[in-house]
Amino acid sequence: MQIEYNGIQFKDSLKLISSPLRSIVAQTLGGNLDLYVYTKQQLCKYCESRGKQWDDEYIDLLTRKEPMFYSLIKSYESLNNTTIPSREQCIDDMKGEMMPQGEYDHMVKLWKIFDIKTWGEYYELYNVLDVTLMADAFEHFRVTTLNAFGVDPMHYITAPQMAYSLFLKVTMEGDHSESSLMTLARKWAQYIMRINANEGLAEKQLVKVFLNRMGEFYESKGIRLMETNDIDDFMRLLKNLRGGITQIVKRHAKVDLASHDNDSIYYLDANNLYGGAMHRMMPYELVGVPERREVMEKINRDPNGWVQSLKTFGKYGFFIECDIEVPVELHDKFNDLPFFPKNDIVDKVKEVNTPKLICDLVPRRKYLVHYLLLQLGIQQGYRVTHIHHIIRFKQAPFIFEYVNMLSEKRAKSKTTVEKNLYKLLANSTYGKFVETGLKRMKVKFANTWNEREAIIQKHGYDMIAGTTMYSENLIGIKLNTPVRRVEKPFFIGFAILDMSKHIIYDFYYNVLKTTFDTVELLGQDTDSLIMQLHDRANIVHKMCDMYKSFDFSELDNTSYFYGELVKYYENEVDKSKFPSLESFLNFNKKLPGPIFKDEHNGHHITEFKGLRPKMSCLVDEKHVIHNAAKGVPRNVVIDGERTSVKNIDLYKRVLEAEKKGDAVIEGSFKRINNQAFDISTKEQTKTLMTCTDNKRWILDDNVHALAFGHY
Repeated sequence: MQIEYNGIQFKDSLKLISSPLRSIVAQTLGGNLDLYVYTKQQLCKYCESRGKQWDDEYIDLLTRKEPMFYSLIKSYESLNNTTIPSREQCIDDMKGEMMPQGEYDHMVKLWKIFDIKTWGEYYELYNVLDVTLMADAFEHFRVTTLNAFGVDPMHYITAPQMAYSLFLKVTMEGDHSESSLMTLARKWAQYIMRINANEGLAEKQLVKVFLNRMGEFYESKGIRLMETNDIDDFMRLLKNLRGGITQIVKRHAKVDLASHDNDSIYYLDANNLYGGAMHRMMPYELVGVPERREVMEKINRDPNGWVQSLKTFGKYGFFIECDIEVPVELHDKFNDLPFFPKNDIVDKVKEVNTPKLICDLVPRRKYLVHYLLLQLGIQQGYRVTHIHHIIRFKQAPFIFEYVNMLSEKRAKSKTTVEKNLYKLLANSTYGKFVETGLKRMKVKFANTWNEREAIIQKHGYDMIAGTTMYSENLIGIKLNTPVRRVEKPFFIGFAILDMSKHIIYDFYYNVLKTTFDTVELLGQDTDSLIMQLHDRANIVHKMCDMYKSFDFSELDNTSYFYGELVKYYENEVDKSKFPSLESFLNFNKKLPGPIFKDEHNGHHITEFKGLRPKMSCLVDEKHVIHNAAKGVPRNVVIDGERTSVKNIDLYKRVLEAEKKGDAVIEGSFKRINNQAFDISTKEQTKTLMTCTDNKRWILDDNVHALAFGHY
């Protein structure tokens, strides 16, 4: 949303820098006092207004996000209080936690140094610092972005908008001389070879592929947006757009490290999944394909053979609308992770009425899919029974230059804020690719009822999407857009989503399933897999053998995995290829794509409990808990007691409940409520945890589950 008034644009800094102010100040400005230009300037004025002499030592106290006792300020009158609140009074309503001792001591120190008399005076200082620190941090962000990319964030509303502009700048206006393209071609070829996606081609052949495809890309003047005559294909793509897969497959798993139990639980996360997908061949122009009856009849004589004949690095790629099914004898093989998920409304659970992405074994009808994902499914045992429609497109690895540049910068980053920025700039580009603009609308404001009626009369009732009464003298009128333009290459986003699934499926079936004797999928999120592996003694050895698929750079050097890896390096690794342990550990550091890292940094996971998608809990040998509970704050009140949801006993209580009523946990929490611009703190009571899962068929043991459509 963009707000403009009298030529002044109001922007939300959080839309451009997603990190908290505390982190931004600490990690980007740090102790470099020269960067606190606005803060020092305003503090000098603040000191003058209070009759104090500025002291350069003050800046050391103020180069941080200051603590504040929000919950104690109930009215304007409370700002007149003259005593420093006790630490016991300074409670964070959102978290239910007392102000940390260090924060409280710092607040008391400020109170004394600046001779603060009332809560209102401290509140004034707090606000001055909040605004000036944000100004200094944002200016530093602007300078950094300008120096790195030649782009000024002030011209954009959000980071994704800036990312898309930067992508176009790099792709179409960058240095594309013969020498630069050759350097880029070698990098791409080396990347494809490194992730074993070369389809039997040598590095020199891949270099030639890159130069040929990119030559065609520049000859075509880059990306061509969809036109009016592409409306049917656009609607097919829109109808079949599918996000990331999330599911719980097996609800409970536990390993006993002290016994001879052979099992291990691993939580593997893909390095920059969407960035990896964007390293591959991507569509840049839809081109017609003759669908004469005789052509389609020929293709449908052997649809699987035709799909398999398509080239990975060819000039043309395809989105294929087809019927797909899986033989009954392969249901057990694909039960954990069926191919070709679909958006569906499940009527097996009464309260479910929104489409969800479901992995099941039900035959697909008129399913639109990227040809490489379809090829992978066929290789694993799926069968195409009929092809209805083909969307042909020109393809090239044209996004590689952009995401590779950001990956290299991220690998060299020294602060979390910078790493998050480069990751956001890479990933959010995908978001712009799937942006249609079909839901955009304008909002006009009226101060009186007559103004409201005038706006409605001017635009007509057909154009009014709704009105909102914000106050007695402020009314918002939502206006539909008469002409909707699709100004982004939507088909690229579709390809990225399918290729990201290709990475997950390929890793699961062609790496994990072929490397380990038994693999049980417990659960997954868009870019991660939680699984139970057998043969614990050899797991690390086998993963090290498959080092091209793993990133070991974040392993804790006190972990079991790290210790076993050191032994492997000393006894098995070719030292001419990896002269040091660090070179082996960092071989795939932050490399995007089909590269997976251990989210628990090499420590044994001892227990997993999953209730439903986006609601699970892991505990490792150091009793560190990793939980996911979508829509539930970290701290809640359950049964009258404040509790952290990072508690596996809560998951156990729901999963192992003897009575149906005990399988639901209700609780309350406080949240910041924004109702028609009226901001307040509100206590909300809701169902926090339940094991109602509408994506799979839960068996009688309440642990195992079958995919819908399983025999």
